[in-house]
Amino acid sequence: NDQSISQMTQDNFMLMSIGTVLLVPVVEEMLFRGVLFGRLYQKNCFLAYALSTILFSCIHIVGYLGVYAPTDLFLSFLQYVPAGICLAWSYAKSGCIWAPILIHIAVNQVGTLSMR
Repeated sequence: NDQSISQMTQDNFMLMSIGTVLLVPVVEEMLFRGVLFGRLYQKNCFLAYALSTILFSCIHIVGYLGVYAPTDLFLSFLQYVPAGICLAWSYAKSGCIWAPILIHIAVNQVGTLSMR
């Protein structure tokens, strides 16, 4: 994932920055935390954290299925688990979707700037 994003960032930094830093965090947080986590959290806290984190991690590696070895995919999957948990926690504690959105924007901004 990092190599692909790095190449796209080199090719068109402004476009990738807008997408990666602004659009993607809003869409992902609305979907994974706002819809999925928010609805499940009231019924089953553990399931809300587990399912939203697993799906969040999967969405980041699905494009690489069949390209990389299963062990590499699993390791890539694991790198998104802490972020998924932290973003869900920030939503649960704040009660506001803007908390995980802003955290996600900050993390993606740091990553994007480091690829420049």
